[in-house]
Amino acid sequence: MLRITATAFFILVTPLHALAEKRVALVMGADDYKTIRPLSNAVNDALSIEKTLENLGFEVTLESNRDLKRMRRALEDFREDAAGADVALVFFAGHGVEISGQNFLLPTDAAAHTVDALRSSAMPLDEIRAVVAEIGKVGIIMLDACRNDPLGGGSADGTSRGAMVVEEPQAQLDVRPGLGRMGRAENVLFAFSAAPGATASDGQGPNSPFTTALAKYLGTDGLEIRSALTLVQQEVYDQSRGNQLPYIENGLPKLFFAATTADKLPERERLLLAMADVTPDLRDEIERLALEKDMPLAPLYGALISSDAKDLTLEQRTRKLADAADAFVTTRNQMRTLSSTDPAVTKLRQEAEQQLALGAFDTARGKLAAAATIDSTSRDALKANFLERTLSEATTHAISGGASRADLKYDLAIASYEQATALYGEVSREALPDEQREQQLQTLNDLGDLYVTVGDLAKARKAFEAGQAAATHLADAQPDGRTWSHQLALSTLKLGDVLRDQGDSNGALAAYEHGLSLRRKLAQAHPADGAARGLEAAAYLKVGALHKLQGNPQMALASYEASRDIVKGLVASDAANDDWETTLARSHRLIGELQQEGKKLPEALQSYQASLDLARKLADARPDDALRQFDLASAYEAMGAIQFDEARAHKQYSEDGAKPALTSLESAAAIIKRLIAADPKNTAWQRGFAGVLERIGETTYFGDNLITKEDAEKSLAAYKAANEIRQTLVNADPTNKLWVADLVTSYERMATWYEFVPDDVTAIGYSKKAHEAVLKLASLDPENVEWQRNATLYHTKLAGSYVQLKDYANALTYDQAGLDYAIKVAEAHPDKQVYQSDVIVFHGRVAFDKSKLNDWQGFFAQNDLKLEAAKAFNKRFPDNTNSLRDLHQAYMDVANSYTKNFPQDALKLFEAAKKQAVKASGLEPENPEFLYDIYKAEINSGYVLEEQGDRKGAKEAYEAALAMIERAVALKPNEVTYTASRDHALARIGGVRD
Repeated sequence: MLRITATAFFILVTPLHALAEKRVALVMGADDYKTIRPLSNAVNDALSIEKTLENLGFEVTLESNRDLKRMRRALEDFREDAAGADVALVFFAGHGVEISGQNFLLPTDAAAHTVDALRSSAMPLDEIRAVVAEIGKVGIIMLDACRNDPLGGGSADGTSRGAMVVEEPQAQLDVRPGLGRMGRAENVLFAFSAAPGATASDGQGPNSPFTTALAKYLGTDGLEIRSALTLVQQEVYDQSRGNQLPYIENGLPKLFFAATTADKLPERERLLLAMADVTPDLRDEIERLALEKDMPLAPLYGALISSDAKDLTLEQRTRKLADAADAFVTTRNQMRTLSSTDPAVTKLRQEAEQQLALGAFDTARGKLAAAATIDSTSRDALKANFLERTLSEATTHAISGGASRADLKYDLAIASYEQATALYGEVSREALPDEQREQQLQTLNDLGDLYVTVGDLAKARKAFEAGQAAATHLADAQPDGRTWSHQLALSTLKLGDVLRDQGDSNGALAAYEHGLSLRRKLAQAHPADGAARGLEAAAYLKVGALHKLQGNPQMALASYEASRDIVKGLVASDAANDDWETTLARSHRLIGELQQEGKKLPEALQSYQASLDLARKLADARPDDALRQFDLASAYEAMGAIQFDEARAHKQYSEDGAKPALTSLESAAAIIKRLIAADPKNTAWQRGFAGVLERIGETTYFGDNLITKEDAEKSLAAYKAANEIRQTLVNADPTNKLWVADLVTSYERMATWYEFVPDDVTAIGYSKKAHEAVLKLASLDPENVEWQRNATLYHTKLAGSYVQLKDYANALTYDQAGLDYAIKVAEAHPDKQVYQSDVIVFHGRVAFDKSKLNDWQGFFAQNDLKLEAAKAFNKRFPDNTNSLRDLHQAYMDVANSYTKNFPQDALKLFEAAKKQAVKASGLEPENPEFLYDIYKAEINSGYVLEEQGDRKGAKEAYEAALAMIERAVALKPNEVTYTASRDHALARIGGVRD
């Protein structure tokens, strides 16, 4: 055994043609079948493999179109002639089937009139395996013979290597299409042209896809056989666009692939090897997208593997891969439509297109760079053709940008687009052809999109503004030019997105409304164009989302409903296009969310029901479409959430109060369970399932007023299951920010559950876990303001829990840690106002804890530190209401600590606090909170004056306080705090009257 293993290792890691050992092969091909469909290429395949193996140093015996008797004789001769070989290889091209669990290769005289006749006239694959295992230290069996059921028919056009019955069969019960699994055989490797139970293509050329790939890659220098067969497998898979995936059954000694060898392989081969490690769920995503976009698989695999896309959530990855696919399709179209007058440039672009289709992005970029160099050199040397060469070079750079974008290499894409934009700028005053003007606008939009993707909003805005200006000029010059109006609307809406993200909501709304008006005009001018109406509906959604952001729910609802009504019309007029139904389902859901937030629960329920009905219809139409099934589960989850809210709003606190919500949530859970069963490694399904379980836990526990022990146990079990899934995901990838954020939520839910028990100790334990996860999350994205604040404020939550237990020592520990963390974050981000404010808050909390521990010296010192921090904040942002309010509160806290022992100092501090509140009120006169702050400074001053015996001064202070609080009440008459404060001021005035 030791000898066999050592020999196998040497053979497989050394190029086969370099060996001196004995290597023998029996190569068989069968085309000329008598009773089943003949094949076109099987003998050609055998001839091609014969030549390949001879070049690799094999002694090859070729057998063509043999009947069973001669096929067996050839195998017996091979047994005798090849005895003691180091490597024994058998290749067969022809028909093959599985009958009652046993694999058979079909000779030319295979009888197809019955199953028994077929079995008795076919060659069992086990016979070949036995011979190969007997004669060689290492055995390899390659079968281009995964055929359709010969008793059930096949493709009669010769494009599939499926067998077709010539005579009517008498039985079909025991035959299965293709070949089945062989099972592991020691020191024997099987290579099937298709997966078990699947069939292989005969191909359109002289050889089948499998044989073509074998001939291409079997002799790859420096690769062990399994790596070479991996190249074959992925080549066939890619070229067939996922329809055929060769299968390898490996019983050879386990070897590790040498990375140094892989690095020396060409780019295409490195991609094929990497593709073999892509999980089934990701393969499904890529195959669906490639089919939808009518594009090869390899470019999408290249984008997936070379980027971080595989580690993203399903939604994020779908968007990113869709961007890569769109970039590939656009780039391919540009290569085919934007020609060059220079044959050398044209040839290089064509070669780049071929490399892109193979996923060889670096090679394609090299070709395009060479093409751009030709144009650049020519235009510098010959000024006469300056314009022509400039446009050609700009086009090449734009194409190169698209190629890099399709590879998700955004830095390279931006550099190429910037070069193209600069070249177009050089000739901007020239009369350019329309296709070049359109390419210029497209390049600016692409450039802006990429700057948004990488987070540089300032440069994105500049690109979209340039595109908007250029499109406006063209639209004004050609008012009837539909292309320019469309480009203008596109640039304007994209500019609105950037303005929104920059915080300029008014500017964004103006841009959105302008873009909407342009798209509305286009739709009205072309009423039969469904795409134009769809773009109008999409613009309405943008306007609605902006109104929602600005707190105008009624205007947002009107825009959403306008979008919904347009899409309803598209669904009615184009029922075959289910994309419209997908958009309509989204519109209903957006409307439902708005209604739910506005507490219009019956209306929201109707909207969610409409969305659910459409999601169910779409899922039923494609039961095998996992994404549609997941969308249906999401619709059920949303329905469960609104049913839960409605039950609580109507106080349906009965035993069945939460039943409708639970039914919907359990439907969602059942769908996702099926998805997980079919694809256990799909993390998107796992994450979605955890979310549904969490909702089930909440609904079970809080859905009614009758919390039984059984309810509590079910709720806790659901929370724990969700927590376990999320913990497993984070363990698999601790850097996945969304998964860590989900885990934080799980810990929070568990803490809340135990707080209600109550079990404060366990609740605090989960809060501590949440705190650790929050700190981890903040470390993953230091620029994320929300996560940094959560990390800071989680100290507050833990400290508050200890305060509830009157454990002020532990409360101080967490408040002090929170202060230290807040200071660190504030120093790292001095321009983030909220971080500066957090420092001041934590100083106050630490001071409170110290007072409870009777550390009065520490208490006074901490209040002084709080005041200094507030002064520094206000100095940096002097006209900011937040800094003014923080400084006001700091003065108030120090003043209140001085009232007993230092009353005069306290009065000065109350006066200083009042000045800050007066300034803030001047900045926002209609804000009652600042009037209330003035009231507090005046009323506290009155307390001190009254305590000092200055009744007149106290009365004046109370009257000033009353004047402020009456103004606050006028602005917000239903605020209980203000009305109660007004009554208090009146009482104090009455108490000091002479």
